[in-house]
Amino acid sequence: MMKTISKYILIVLSIFIFQNISAQEGDAVFNKVVHEYTLHDDGSSEYRAYKEVKLLSHMSFHRLYGETFIIFDPEYQEIEINTAYTIMADGQKVVVPDNAFNEVLPRASAHAAPYNKLRELVITHTGLEVGATIYLDYTLKTKAGYMQTFMGEEVIKDIVPVKEKQIIIRVPAKQELHYKMLNLRTAAEISQEKDTKVYTFTFRELSAYTREWGTDYELLPRLFFSTARDLERAYFPFVAQAAFTYQSNTSMEAAAKKLKEEKEDELKTALAIQKLVVNEIGTWNLNLKYTGFKCRTPEEVWKSNAGTPLEKTVLLATLLMKAGLSAVPMAIIPEKYY
Repeated sequence: MMKTISKYILIVLSIFIFQNISAQEGDAVFNKVVHEYTLHDDGSSEYRAYKEVKLLSHMSFHRLYGETFIIFDPEYQEIEINTAYTIMADGQKVVVPDNAFNEVLPRASAHAAPYNKLRELVITHTGLEVGATIYLDYTLKTKAGYMQTFMGEEVIKDIVPVKEKQIIIRVPAKQELHYKMLNLRTAAEISQEKDTKVYTFTFRELSAYTREWGTDYELLPRLFFSTARDLERAYFPFVAQAAFTYQSNTSMEAAAKKLKEEKEDELKTALAIQKLVVNEIGTWNLNLKYTGFKCRTPEEVWKSNAGTPLEKTVLLATLLMKAGLSAVPMAIIPEKYY
């Protein structure tokens, strides 16, 4: 029995060692990455992404970088492909053909009727082999009004090494960009281009981060930025949405009242309402950046019988209030992010 246990422990340790070696050497390497954000005077914005990734293993193009996925909202956004091609190991250039660009419904919104308008552009790279290099350059243009505040987050490292990475942020000269770099000492190089301030962050020879059990994702180097002067100026426009007035309909009130009457005390009532929202209301795992940081009202969520994690949280608070309990949604943010 002990020999069997020891054998399994050895196998598990071998897997971890192999994963760490693979992470350090990498299935691929990014020769260059550029992420460029631009805010215009009218409130519209652009995000440009450029990458050169050299493929070093079959896994790199079968499982990791053979396709690029871009989720967007056609009502507010459009994608412009600047360049898309592959340089094969022998130097041959293979341009990505037109039929390799396909729009599909994002998996997260497949059963979410209010978010069926979202689209995911799937770019299938061609001419892939070990030693080939993928080149992709595209721009995502966003109309004014999609988000209340110009802001973003960039995780600096990747699961494979990066030789050079640049993050460039352009804002109108009359506006100030506020940013914070975590877990890495790198300052912005600030310059002026006519009526635009340009903040440039440059990183070189970035090692891959390892994906291990217990690894704290918050410890990864990252950059936060926004034109909001402080957290309050980003927070108040967000909670000014109708969802945060916690309005309900008769059906919701009846459900809350029924559960309250069935239970003996406030704690059991609260747990029963929580169980209702968790088990009987579906969850659409859509990131807030894909919904424009917008939240549907509790009544809309109740009628559709599903919602995003945020929408379900607001619904839970509303039902608790209707049961006579004090409730307010809370956001938990790691202390390092402040």
